[in-house]
Amino acid sequence: MTEQIRFLSWPRRIIRWFLTLIVTLFFLVILYFGYQLWLNNRSVDAPSHQLVSASLEKSIRWLMANRDSILDVENPMLWWFLKESADITRDVRLNELFSNYKKRYLDPNPRNVWWHLFDTNSKAPITMWQLEQLPDYNLYFIFGATCDPVLGKEINIRHQNDPALCAYHHLRSSCVTHQLMGARFAQRRNCYISEISNELVLALQKKIVSQLVWDPRVMDVYTQRVMLLAESGASESIKPVWLQRILDAQLSDGSWGDFYPVIPVGRGYHVGFVWRGLVVKQSKGDFHATAQGILLMSLVTSGSHVRLAN
Repeated sequence: MTEQIRFLSWPRRIIRWFLTLIVTLFFLVILYFGYQLWLNNRSVDAPSHQLVSASLEKSIRWLMANRDSILDVENPMLWWFLKESADITRDVRLNELFSNYKKRYLDPNPRNVWWHLFDTNSKAPITMWQLEQLPDYNLYFIFGATCDPVLGKEINIRHQNDPALCAYHHLRSSCVTHQLMGARFAQRRNCYISEISNELVLALQKKIVSQLVWDPRVMDVYTQRVMLLAESGASESIKPVWLQRILDAQLSDGSWGDFYPVIPVGRGYHVGFVWRGLVVKQSKGDFHATAQGILLMSLVTSGSHVRLAN
């Protein structure tokens, strides 16, 4: 009988041990998340102009060192970021790089609908066969760049004028920033009555500030959020620590990547976050993240119109 009682007590011990483990892990996760939130929202001095300028210079040098592979990337929004940076900084290297992109992808095809991003007077036709394969947010970019009345009637465009779009239709973390990009094009080119555009942009800016407060993972979309606040005139909402964390995330070669390392596991590998979840990988720069970092640093170094939060 005694042996039988001992045998029956083993499952209870295992269950008790398992529950203790679960509770311990839960509290460790809560503590870690709380630490990350503190790290992400603590009060720090604004990074110096010299520090931001040095970061910008390093990132431009990375572009020059990787120009051949970068020019293989046609993504027009990335090149719009670089063109904006070139216009702001008047850096001859950025201007030359954009000129090479233009010669390769735009000049040979005057009917390329993406011409409208770079030339407000473009006559490139807007035909649905060019647009039917594009995601909704790209359509919104093109509408904002053209104010095309036919495109503006499309339901996929009208949905994106709703500040609540990303809560109802999309779960991806870049949804709000993509929506703000399109809204900013529409605002800059007066596609709508100014009150309508201003209200939409203001509502999206507030959503992005909230995302930055509660999502401490310094990845591609983190930089995108801070960059868009600066570009859209909401730089006073940017906490200095957010900019400092982006500077700290810049890799030694001057680039930025889309990976937030958490736990080192040896040989340069970390357990960390990408947008899909947890992975084990090495930090590596890419054009997508770096183009956004360059525009952000260009905006910050450009003058007094970018003022960080106190």
